[in-house]
Amino acid sequence: MDKIIVTGTTSGIGYYIAKHIVERGNHLIMINRNKEKADKLLDELAEIGSIDSYIADFSSFSSITKCIDEIKENHSSISMLVNNAGTFCDKSMKARNGAELTLMVNFLGQKYFTDELLSAFNMRVIFVSSKAGLFGRLKLKDGFFLNHASGFRAYSASKKAQIIYASSIASDIVLVHPGEVATGIWQGNSFMMKIARSIAKRFHQTPEEGAQSVIDMIEEDDYLKYRKYLYNNHKLVPIDKIISKSEFNKEFLIMASNAIHDL
Repeated sequence: MDKIIVTGTTSGIGYYIAKHIVERGNHLIMINRNKEKADKLLDELAEIGSIDSYIADFSSFSSITKCIDEIKENHSSISMLVNNAGTFCDKSMKARNGAELTLMVNFLGQKYFTDELLSAFNMRVIFVSSKAGLFGRLKLKDGFFLNHASGFRAYSASKKAQIIYASSIASDIVLVHPGEVATGIWQGNSFMMKIARSIAKRFHQTPEEGAQSVIDMIEEDDYLKYRKYLYNNHKLVPIDKIISKSEFNKEFLIMASNAIHDL
């Protein structure tokens, strides 16, 4: 039985990833922000198979630290981590530590969580990323993580940073683009967000369909051949233009590590 951590399982594609893991006879370790929703899902999936639940808010390093400590205390081995949790803010929002919320949840929080777990466990890592990262803009400047723009600019930047980080890890890792999926991540009351949600409902994949690309990589034995791509429904999206900028990427990740330490 494999022990697989999945973040963000109470809705969207995370729910279907979690359900698949339990149905396949693996032990699911789910990480969520909302305890009430997590407890409800725990009751549902416990009827199917083996599962336990931890709470972590990826906008808070102290919350992530508490979760990591609990996992280390209760588990001697982890087979796989699926970094699925994420957010999108259509207007400027800040985490309590002052970081731009999208960059904090989608990148800084995930980087800290993954680094700490990799220091303790020999495991595979899957990042649920996005082609939006191909359009992201990152800068090497003080305060980047505090003052970056909101909306798609922040989201695409967070996903580009995620790609850079994931590609830098000397470990068993793969990046997945689930495709355009109609999930609850697209929150906000702006005119553009209302249009985006309407389009998503009509033309995008269902969360169950979007989860399939991630499930493919969970089940794939020869997954390392996808290391320099975003995997999407048997298609490969090249990321070589991003990962080839080795000097910039190295400096950016140092800046990110410093931000995690200082925030």
